[in-house]
Amino acid sequence: QLRDGLVFVADGDGYRLRWFTPTVEVDLCGHATLASAWVVFNILGINDEQVQFQSKSGVLKVARNESWLEMDFPRSRQRHALYHNKYGMHSKQNLWNA
Repeated sequence: QLRDGLVFVADGDGYRLRWFTPTVEVDLCGHATLASAWVVFNILGINDEQVQFQSKSGVLKVARNESWLEMDFPRSRQRHALYHNKYGMHSKQNLWNA
């Protein structure tokens, strides 16, 4: 398993956030996002109830909930596909883009 690197910089009311493996940039890394929020709240001393990151996956929000951090993951776009079932009939199936 490859380790991810993380870069976040202040940008307006939030932060820009990017994640990297040794060879490519990745679209989303939840653990690194939560770690960044922990740094914002506990090391940088931001007293807001929520921090917002702008990323390749869109806006990511992390909120404080007592001693927990809760992350709002971006929703995948849903698409539909038709396929033949074992009776030769067409069926509709929901597929999710990752």
